[in-house]
Amino acid sequence: MVWTLPRTWTVAEIVVAANMNTHVRDNLRFLKGLDGRTDFESAIGFTGDISPAQIVANQNDFNPTGLADAVIVRLSTDASRNITGIQGGADGRMINILNVGSFNIVLTDEDVLSLAANRFAIPGNLTILAEQGILLVYDSTSSRWRLASSGGQVVLSDTSGTLAVARGGTGLTALGNALQVLRTNAGATALEYAAGGGGVAIYGDGSDGAVTISVNTTLARDQFYSSLTNNTGIILTLGNFRVFVTGTLTNNGTISNNGAAGGNGAASQDNTGGSGGTITNIAAGSVGAGANGANGGAGGNASPATAGSAGSNGASSNPTLGAAAGTPGAGLAGNSAGGGAAGTSGTATAPTAAQGGVRELWNVLRQVVVSGTTFSQMVGGSGSGGGGGGGGSTGVSSGGGGGAGGQGGGVTLICAQTLTNSGTIRSNGGIGGNGGEGGPGDGGNGGGGGGGALYRIYNTVTAGTVQVDGGAAGTGGNGGTAGTAGTSVSIANA
Repeated sequence: MVWTLPRTWTVAEIVVAANMNTHVRDNLRFLKGLDGRTDFESAIGFTGDISPAQIVANQNDFNPTGLADAVIVRLSTDASRNITGIQGGADGRMINILNVGSFNIVLTDEDVLSLAANRFAIPGNLTILAEQGILLVYDSTSSRWRLASSGGQVVLSDTSGTLAVARGGTGLTALGNALQVLRTNAGATALEYAAGGGGVAIYGDGSDGAVTISVNTTLARDQFYSSLTNNTGIILTLGNFRVFVTGTLTNNGTISNNGAAGGNGAASQDNTGGSGGTITNIAAGSVGAGANGANGGAGGNASPATAGSAGSNGASSNPTLGAAAGTPGAGLAGNSAGGGAAGTSGTATAPTAAQGGVRELWNVLRQVVVSGTTFSQMVGGSGSGGGGGGGGSTGVSSGGGGGAGGQGGGVTLICAQTLTNSGTIRSNGGIGGNGGEGGPGDGGNGGGGGGGALYRIYNTVTAGTVQVDGGAAGTGGNGGTAGTAGTSVSIANA
């Protein structure tokens, strides 16, 4: 049956059954769709729109004034608000919901806070963004409101917080900023945009919990925090161990992995030369330490006069992104005997091309480089040699001891999803020891250790102060130079 153009009746015309059947009965059947599909040849307009008062709380079994006769429902909220169900469902009834406010409106899926017949059967919680709308249709078979159309951008997320999809009428639309992803917040109560990344597993499991450090602390193993705060004025010494934080690391103090400082040479003691400075080097932990600094030489005696002893040699670093140590000073000669020679400082050798680089994520985390089947642990800066002892003078005085050379800065590795550094993170070379005073054979100053290697891995960062300085040379005695600066590597896991 097809639509018939309705008859225009004339005054006093006799109404016959055939005309009534064709122009009234059959056209009504057509509109009802009783004899097949109903085709509309022009636009369809809906009336019956309502604009309820602003929603200021979550709504259960939502039933604003005028809803029973409404087709268009214009809503606004004072914040992101949930609607758990809508009353007035009847088979095939359609409602357009328009968000005319500035905040999200969330239709919660199968929410028990509303009666069963008023709930939504939708693919996860549905967020209607500001200035967007959706079309709902009531399914009387399942007694649920269902999503018929999303006219603009709609966000769908499941209640476990594991799914978030942005969808619009023209396809996928980016809603966040560059390098951000859409996710639920920590409590899975709202959606948020955050920096994306190569996965959060690299930040550890958080098994050491949320920790605030309020006294100077030295680590004895790798740490796996859920959050870490290092208070103002506090020094957290890493001891060549790594730090992983699943949440936020807030550093208001100092995080340090410096090389050990060289000890000072002793001054001359009458006929006996001053002893050379010594150093207690910091050992490797889960990552490599800086190369060892070396002890200074002893000063020569006075009666009879003897030459000062040579300083010991510093250790080299290979492979490393750390730097070379400074050179120590030689001991000065006395009136009757020569000063001791300065020890040699270690060298710093970068990874070869065959070993690959350590400026990408996984090699940084392991702190190894590989050539064929050979694995080599990365280490810190090189160590300085010790200063030479001063020479003795017959019948006058002995020589001063040489200062010890500083150890190279260690390997610092911090891996935090959010790194907020308002303080200092450092991996500096150790300071060289001072040469001891002689008469006139002063000991040589120890050289400074080479700057270390410092790695930061994060999703977001506030940089603060980062140091990989070479250690300063000792003072008071003869000669000595500072170590050179090491390398800082930053990797954004995004």
